[in-house]
Amino acid sequence: MTVRNVTVTDWDDGVRFIGVDAGAVVGTTTMNNRVGLSLLDASGNRLADNVARGNRLRGISLLETSANNTLANNTAVGNALFGIHLVEAGVRNNTLVGNTAADNEFGVVLVGVHDNDVTGTTATGNRIAGVWLSAATGNRVTDSVVSNRFYGVFLADRSTGNVVANNTADGNAVGVRLRSSDDNVVTRNVVRNSTDVAILLISSDRNVVTDNAGTDNRRGVVALRSTGNTVANNTLAGG
Repeated sequence: MTVRNVTVTDWDDGVRFIGVDAGAVVGTTTMNNRVGLSLLDASGNRLADNVARGNRLRGISLLETSANNTLANNTAVGNALFGIHLVEAGVRNNTLVGNTAADNEFGVVLVGVHDNDVTGTTATGNRIAGVWLSAATGNRVTDSVVSNRFYGVFLADRSTGNVVANNTADGNAVGVRLRSSDDNVVTRNVVRNSTDVAILLISSDRNVVTDNAGTDNRRGVVALRSTGNTVANNTLAGG
């Protein structure tokens, strides 16, 4: 099944695939729906060049057992809660590449999912965080640009085994924050112009924080109630 070049407004779900495999949603615009575009128990699909704007809850969502999908060059802007949202343990092995999430409450959100790739994302102007992982395992956030009100990349709620690498976090209150999240890797990121802390660990153990660089941060690496972390070769100069 392929949905192409349509505009959908003022519905519960703009475009929704349920149990659809190997389909495509290309070049659609979804506005003023509850959810713009969603996949439910749908795998092997391609979502490309779609715009989800001003929806009442979420822009783009992957739910239940949606796996092995590719989301490329989509734009999720001005949605009330989440721009791009992956949730539940069966959501795995998806590739998000070259997407833009701007002016949402949260830009890209992964909750309880595992082994997904988020790369080449532009997450700017979101009110809380650009990329937020909660209870998420084995995901990779790479080569992205994050500039938001509070947090660039935020790992929380027992997120483990994730990699945050080669990103640019510019002008956030905190560039990269870990809270109650262990055994992650934060490396080779550029973090600059952080108004509070470049990289902040709270109640987070055994993480590797290495080879990060940047300027004009109020503070560099701060660890609170955290043990067994490897922090080395970071150059995160203050202003």
